[in-house]
Amino acid sequence: MRSLSNLSVAKRLGLGFAVVLLLSIAVIAMSISRLNAVADATQEMVQSPIKTERLVVDWYRNIRSGVTRTTAIARSSDPSLVEFFAADAKASTSQSGEIQKALEGLMDTDAEKALFKEIGEQRKLYLSSRDAIMVLKKDGRVDEANAMLDKEFVPAAAGYMAKMEALQKQQRDEVDSVAQDIQSKRNTSRQLLIALGVLSVGLGALFSWILSGSITKPLAQASNVAQRVASGDLSAHIPTQ
Repeated sequence: MRSLSNLSVAKRLGLGFAVVLLLSIAVIAMSISRLNAVADATQEMVQSPIKTERLVVDWYRNIRSGVTRTTAIARSSDPSLVEFFAADAKASTSQSGEIQKALEGLMDTDAEKALFKEIGEQRKLYLSSRDAIMVLKKDGRVDEANAMLDKEFVPAAAGYMAKMEALQKQQRDEVDSVAQDIQSKRNTSRQLLIALGVLSVGLGALFSWILSGSITKPLAQASNVAQRVASGDLSAHIPTQ
């Protein structure tokens, strides 16, 4: 209070506005920082877990279509289905291969890498039995094709799809984990901003009270001295400040 009394009223008001402005800037800066943290976490989720999960879903869809197609060809008595679906099978295999290459670079954890390796090995069994069935069907060896379908293709396809489902779950769990982290950041940011807002209001009110007191108290003292002098009391002490 004494240090403030040495300043002019204009300087005191300027100091008050400066404090309020600094508090506002601090709150705004913290808000931007927390918003950036949430945005970065969201961007990270979009670039990695969600992208990976979508690729896995596309790959799994190709597998399901391939299993249905191969089963239909093997069970059918029409050998022309092999040629009819040849283009679709080739395109599906090519797309799955591209997805596999894209996913390889997105496997970060040891668990993901281990499962991805198992999927690759299972895919080789799946493709091998599928191609063998196509050859048998093309040659008209229906019984052998059906036998291979039941003995080799169905188990290979089931294992392939089961591992793909496990990879899907793994990626969905990762997405859920990142989403929970984003929610946690959001809640923490909200609590922090509320605390900063309360602190800002409290400090602003405290400084306003101190500032107003530093101005109104001397004015009240000056008014009291003036009234005493006006009443003829010339013994009143007048503070020079």
